[in-house]
Amino acid sequence: MQSTPSTPSEGNTTPAAVDADNVSAACAQLGTNDACGACVCEECGSELDACANTPGCPEILACVRENGCSGTDCFCGDASLPRCFAGDSDGPCKAVVLAAPGGKEPTINDPSGGPASDAALAVGECAEDDDRCSDVCDVGL
Repeated sequence: MQSTPSTPSEGNTTPAAVDADNVSAACAQLGTNDACGACVCEECGSELDACANTPGCPEILACVRENGCSGTDCFCGDASLPRCFAGDSDGPCKAVVLAAPGGKEPTINDPSGGPASDAALAVGECAEDDDRCSDVCDVGL
């Protein structure tokens, strides 16, 4: 796992925590209360749509936001990457990643956590690559 946007806030409406038909409505509700979410909605719409259409991805993004984690910390937790890739991970979103359809333990040879994890990572990578979003979102490798 790499990076995903994370800025926990109470009463946060996570845009990707709804189905694809409601992404725009969820984004419109953010207003100025959630600078990271609003930026991701504005700059990463196609990635959010792809996530909303990938079973398990909205739940991963919701977990990331709720736990305020980013990057490999969401899956690996305190485990080093070698330990994590050997199956010794304890991140707060590990169970959510593994519960998603096609979810699996990442390895050195295949660092993907499955389709939902990959779609969530695409949202995070978009936020990280956008200068404005990376300034207001806690993203990083």
